[in-house]
Amino acid sequence: MFTEAATYRVFCNIHPQMTAVVLVLPTSFIAQFEGAGTYKMELPTGRYRITAWSERAPPVTTEVVVGESAMSAPDLALDESKYVELAHKNKFGQEYPKSAYDPMKDSGAR
Repeated sequence: MFTEAATYRVFCNIHPQMTAVVLVLPTSFIAQFEGAGTYKMELPTGRYRITAWSERAPPVTTEVVVGESAMSAPDLALDESKYVELAHKNKFGQEYPKSAYDPMKDSGAR
């Protein structure tokens, strides 16, 4: 169970390219982007800080004030152009074997 708001990285101990990111946030107001990069949130009246997040880009934040009627938030653009995948070690603190980096190994294709 996650008890602290944070970003947690999860790695497969067999395949270094299989990773996940778990965001634990101090809010119940969250949304995932839909196919065209749009999102929808149902928020009560008030002031909010909206943050767009990707593991491949710095977060982008804007503030909105929600009134009684429906509204649209400003566009948030994430810049993933400087993303560099970081190497990591397995759960034993050791390098993955070279065979773990061969995408053809498990597929049976050669």
